[in-house]
Amino acid sequence: MAPSSVLTSEPAYLAYLAVFAAAAAGCLLGAQRARRIEDADVRHGLTCLLGSSGLWALSHVGVLLSPSLPLKTVFYEAGLIVGFGTVWAWLWFCSSYSGRSLHRRKAARWGALAVFVVVTAAKLTNPWHGLYF
Repeated sequence: MAPSSVLTSEPAYLAYLAVFAAAAAGCLLGAQRARRIEDADVRHGLTCLLGSSGLWALSHVGVLLSPSLPLKTVFYEAGLIVGFGTVWAWLWFCSSYSGRSLHRRKAARWGALAVFVVVTAAKLTNPWHGLYF
């Protein structure tokens, strides 16, 4: 059950808050460090993967600290969108790190963008249809 106040002293709540905050900080710092990688495709994929993972974790910190349900919903939806974007960053990173070129193919990029837009639209229009969460 969600805490009624913004901050609570429940051990599980504080543990979730600490873990998500640490994950956000670690990923965002790692994204900065990944910018030093020489291979441009690997650098781009890893930086985006760590950056989007950090933003996803940060959105959960926002959910945990938000005092109202509407604000929690905004952070939750932002986390859904950024978290789904992390999948594409992971696929780019895997393709580039393994020496493949799938991430460079225009058809694959446009297909990924189309899927991302459709799923994101479903997430953002949930208040009207109630089918997503």
